[in-house]
Amino acid sequence: MKRILLIFIILVGGYILFTTVGNLTWFSDKDNTKAEITNKIKSIDFDISSVNLEIIPEKRNDLEAVFDGKGKINVRQSGNAITVSHERGWNSWFSFFNHSKLIVYIPEDYQKDMEINIGSGSVELAGNSEKQPFTLDDLAIDMGSGSINLRHLQVNDFSHDGSSGNASIDGLSSKSSTINISSGNIKVTDFSGELEADISSGKLDIGFAELVDSVEIGVSSGTVTLDLPDQADFTLDGKIGSGNISYNLPLTIEEQDKHHVKGTLGTGKHNIDINVSNGTVKIQ
Repeated sequence: MKRILLIFIILVGGYILFTTVGNLTWFSDKDNTKAEITNKIKSIDFDISSVNLEIIPEKRNDLEAVFDGKGKINVRQSGNAITVSHERGWNSWFSFFNHSKLIVYIPEDYQKDMEINIGSGSVELAGNSEKQPFTLDDLAIDMGSGSINLRHLQVNDFSHDGSSGNASIDGLSSKSSTINISSGNIKVTDFSGELEADISSGKLDIGFAELVDSVEIGVSSGTVTLDLPDQADFTLDGKIGSGNISYNLPLTIEEQDKHHVKGTLGTGKHNIDINVSNGTVKIQ
């Protein structure tokens, strides 16, 4: 019994010692938390896990990371890309609850590429307003778990690849968007642009501010809801294996049986192609 108590005291004392020492600035390596954003920079990449990340565009010429939590933040430039990464200290694995907060300030006139890899935690990125969105050429998100909150963005190419977790996207305008969901939930409001989505399992709710391009959706298992504008002009071509496609719009039906539905609304200008292996798609 005494031996067990002694071992316990040594472990607890060692943990307290190294936790304290690990937080001393003279003992740890100095963080690299700033980088200049020049015309040569083509991409800003984030590689984080177990951190709550907020990306704030503002009037400035550089990138600065402000971190409060366990581990260390590194900002590095390699070629024409700047990478912001989080290295978890060994003592952070003893924490049952993580409240690490990372704020990254970037130039509001940066308009090139951004890639966000999030293992867990959360990400928030927003433009100033609906009339003053944050503009990017390419925005790519790879989410293992956690949550993402995006607002007021205008991008040429948008992609979201989610294993699990939740994403909320409000006010996204893009020329091309790709959404792949293995599991999880994505809610999109005030969307415009071309859309290609593949839902293995999970839920996708997407509301269109306007329908300006084609929509292609494949559903292996899960639920998809398309909320279209009242004056949308489209041709629906839906193929059904084991599942269901429902609609409450006044479509002019050309073909319909238990495995296929084809119809138009308005001029039928834009194509909406849906393939349901097993799941549910609701068009409203």
